[in-house]
Amino acid sequence: GVARARKATTETVNNSTTQQNDDDLLFSVAANEVWLIFVWLRMTLRAASDFKVGWSVPAAATMGWQSVGDSAGNTGTPVAVATAAQQVRLLVGGLVTDAGTMLSGTYVGGANGGTVNLQWSQDVAAAEDTQVLAGSALLAIRVS
Repeated sequence: GVARARKATTETVNNSTTQQNDDDLLFSVAANEVWLIFVWLRMTLRAASDFKVGWSVPAAATMGWQSVGDSAGNTGTPVAVATAAQQVRLLVGGLVTDAGTMLSGTYVGGANGGTVNLQWSQDVAAAEDTQVLAGSALLAIRVS
């Protein structure tokens, strides 16, 4: 009932707003399971591109999640997202820095098992490196 993942190496996206599955921050689920999910997300931000995050989940699943930290100009305010498919801009405003935020949520599975996968990209396509850094981690706990 516990899934853990830690990012061993930094992953980079350049000049793309297409949400891509993170190589490491993911876990497998069976049909009809319910999970609590916690992610410590470390990232490199760039001035022109910003950062966008979301989730990929099996068909018929639902997920509610939020980010706690700077996002979309709401410093320190949690950003609630109703579904896994929705994406949120994080830590925007022309920052050029390494930063971190916490994500938390609940996954409720439907008739299909599969993979729950963190997705991310640039919010605005720019020829600069946007990164999820080594040391980012995911902890998921099955509650039913």
